[in-house]
Amino acid sequence: DIETTNVCNLKCPMCPRTIMIEKDDFSALGRMTREQYASIIDQGAEHGAKSIKLNYLGEPLVHEDVVWQVAYAKEKGFIDVMMNSNATALTKKMSRQLLDAGLDNLFVSFDAVSPNLFEQQRVGTSVGKVIDNVYNFIKLRDAGYPSVQVRVSMVMYKDEKWLEQFQGLKIMWQGLVDGVGYGFYTERNPDERGEF
Repeated sequence: DIETTNVCNLKCPMCPRTIMIEKDDFSALGRMTREQYASIIDQGAEHGAKSIKLNYLGEPLVHEDVVWQVAYAKEKGFIDVMMNSNATALTKKMSRQLLDAGLDNLFVSFDAVSPNLFEQQRVGTSVGKVIDNVYNFIKLRDAGYPSVQVRVSMVMYKDEKWLEQFQGLKIMWQGLVDGVGYGFYTERNPDERGEF
């Protein structure tokens, strides 16, 4: 995982980033420079690294160098360049540029099919915008980049309504994406944070 930026354009209530910002316990916002990024990629390549994911808690698509970052890693021999995204900035232009740069895997956070539940979980965007962006990416992928994997996933809670949302998610994206999944929300104890 390479945190190219810790900036995000959403404020999702289940995200550790949002929680830390609300508690004033988050690092200063910033973006990795090209020199910093190139140094990490170069060192990784020298040591045989073959796979990278361009995010941790930030949204990689808000970094102005994201297309260059993908292309640079591919030029250095990385065979699997991937990222998680909320897809709000995944315009047609951005989609084409990422595919041309060599992106291998795109994992989209998509937490509900119901518009009101989606906007409750993905604060700052709408389900329609994300559907359009992901669908346009898939059409471009299918037209010329068939090896690129697209997966959608949601945060799952122990409540029947979220399982229903997941069933809807499977129906919505069946035959379009390469995988649909979920991960259970885990409440983290801030007193158990380690030194690292």
